[in-house]
Amino acid sequence: MKLSAKWFMWFTGIGVYVMCLGGIFYYNLFKWTFDEKLKQESIDMVRLYAPTLIEGLSRNQGVISMAEFDTISRFAKDDRIAALLYLNKYGEVRWFKDPSMMTKTFDDFVKQVSLPTDAIEQAWLAKTPIVRAVPNMPLYDIAIPLALRGKS
Repeated sequence: MKLSAKWFMWFTGIGVYVMCLGGIFYYNLFKWTFDEKLKQESIDMVRLYAPTLIEGLSRNQGVISMAEFDTISRFAKDDRIAALLYLNKYGEVRWFKDPSMMTKTFDDFVKQVSLPTDAIEQAWLAKTPIVRAVPNMPLYDIAIPLALRGKS
């Protein structure tokens, strides 16, 4: 084999190796960037609609208002959202896809519906948005507490 053929084979082999390795890194970086953007976008959307949600919560803790329902419906129609749970400050379900769960306490809700992570409890304690990856699934559990004048 000629020297130029050997160099060409080495050059081609290294090029393919670098492209494969670079492709793996690029894919993971793209996926991570997309996931981070999606998480932040979800938190920003809740912050955008927070005044509507807080107003509904302050008017009546037991029943969801039409403005809240419109906002929650807008979130629930998003293809990227697998499930949505809306609680009041007393831990009662204000909205869930199953209407029979409404007005149940969070403890009763958890007994019937398995939650994948502890994001809700952590967000309640930390009073900040919490994002947890769901084990063995390409999903995230995002809990965003609303606050009114420093209260949650």
